[in-house]
Amino acid sequence: MGVYTFVFNMLFLACEALLLRRVTALQALQIPATLVFSACIDLALDLIPTQYGGPYPMSLLYLAAGCLVMALGISQEVMADVIMLPGEAFVCALSRAWGREFGNVKVCFDSSLTLAAALIALLAFHKLNGVREGTLVSALAVGQLVRFYTRRLGGLRVLWLGPDGTKRSEIAE
Repeated sequence: MGVYTFVFNMLFLACEALLLRRVTALQALQIPATLVFSACIDLALDLIPTQYGGPYPMSLLYLAAGCLVMALGISQEVMADVIMLPGEAFVCALSRAWGREFGNVKVCFDSSLTLAAALIALLAFHKLNGVREGTLVSALAVGQLVRFYTRRLGGLRVLWLGPDGTKRSEIAE
C-alpha cells in the first residue's frame, strides 16, 4: 500500500508542477516527505490490526476518528504552508488557481478519486473491491472537516505566517 501511495503522490506532484508551470525546492522536498509517509503507512498496516469484517459500530468509530484526525493534520499542513504531501499541495494549487476554498476543492478531488477507484474496481474485479461506504464518507467529510478546522484555527495561521499572510521565512529574506 505504501508503494501505491508513493506512486500516486508522485503523479500528484507532477500534476502540481504542470499546473504551476514550475518546480521549486519546496516541491522537491515533497518527495522525501512522501517516502516517509508511505513507509509509515506500511508500518501502520503491519502493526495495527484491521477491523475489516469486524463489528460495524467499531468500524464507524474508527472511520469517524480517522476522518477527524486526518482533517486536523491536513488543515495544519495547509495553514502552515510549508512542506505538504503532494495530494494536498496539488489540491492547494487547484484551489488557488480556481479561487475556491481548499476544503471544497478537497471534497471534489477526493470524490473524483473515489469515483475513479470504484470504476477501476468494477472493471478489474466486477465488484466494488476496496471501495465501500467508509471510502465515500471519508471523501465527502474530510474536506469539510478541513474547512471547519481551518476556520476555527485561523489564529494559528497568523502566528505561523504573520498578520499580512507573509511567511516568516520570507520576512527575513
